[in-house]
Amino acid sequence: MSRYAGGLFAIWELSELSPSDRVAVMRAVRRGEPVSDPRLAPGALACATSVMESLQRQQAPLWRSVPFIIAGLALVLAVTMTSTGPVWQAVLFWAATVLFLGVGLALPWSQRRLREKAEAVAGDAAEQIVRLSAD
Repeated sequence: MSRYAGGLFAIWELSELSPSDRVAVMRAVRRGEPVSDPRLAPGALACATSVMESLQRQQAPLWRSVPFIIAGLALVLAVTMTSTGPVWQAVLFWAATVLFLGVGLALPWSQRRLREKAEAVAGDAAEQIVRLSAD
């Protein structure tokens, strides 16, 4: 069984491929490029579908709000440490606040971009499978 690097779900079709072919499929999905070898198309389609399903699960309101909740907690601690604690702790919590706000703002963009790439690979792989079955 092979696992997608960004998730905890199995992609059984990839387990049938050699390690170098698995890497090629994963790289194609991550970059949004079509696979060059038609025999890798089923694995690319399965991998792209799994990525899209994982991204769909991450669209739940709870998951989208987690970085902002952590940023809010870090903000409370930053204000507290600024007024009562050592300087290094205040700096640490202010940096954490900025970091988690940045993650919360960038996450939807990066997920949308990854979804677009996975959809492109899935479309190309489906076309390759249809052409391969027609031959």
